[in-house]
Amino acid sequence: MKQGRTLEQLGEELQRQREARQDFLSDTTLMDFKAEDNGRSFISLNMKGKTQTFAVNELAHQQIAQRLQIPYRYYQKMMVEQPDLLSENVNTWFHYAPERRMLRTLDGEVRAFLSDRYRRLDNLELCEAVLPIIRDMPGASINSCEVTPTHMYELVFLL
Repeated sequence: MKQGRTLEQLGEELQRQREARQDFLSDTTLMDFKAEDNGRSFISLNMKGKTQTFAVNELAHQQIAQRLQIPYRYYQKMMVEQPDLLSENVNTWFHYAPERRMLRTLDGEVRAFLSDRYRRLDNLELCEAVLPIIRDMPGASINSCEVTPTHMYELVFLL
C-alpha cells in the first residue's frame, strides 16, 4: 500500500488550498486563451477592468476541449505543433458562442473550466462532513490520505 499523508497533513494542505483557491464566474467573451510554443497555456480574465492571468492545467484543457467540441487528441496536437491555431480556435469559440463559465483556480492555475451552475464543494468541506462519520464507525481507521490536483483519497480499513 502506498503511504500518503497523515490526517493532520491532509487537513493542513486542504486548509492551505481553501485560502489559496479562487473561483470566478465570467462570460467567455471576457476570457483570452493563449497557447505558447513551450507547451504552456494561459487564460487571461478581464474582470471590471482588471486582468488576471492563470496557467491552464491538464484537467482544465480537457474540459475546455470538451465544452468547445474540439476532439482532445486534435486539441493536444495543436497545443504541441500549432499553438497559435489552438489559441485562435479557443478564442473564436469563446466569442462566437459566449456563455457564463466558472473558472476554478488554485496557486495561479486554472484547475477546472465548469458550468456556472456547478455546485462548489471542495475537499475540506467533504472531509468535514465525512470524517466524523468514519470516526464513529466501530473498527474503522484511516490508514492513508492524499490529495492530487484531480482527486482526494482516504483509505479506510474496517476491522
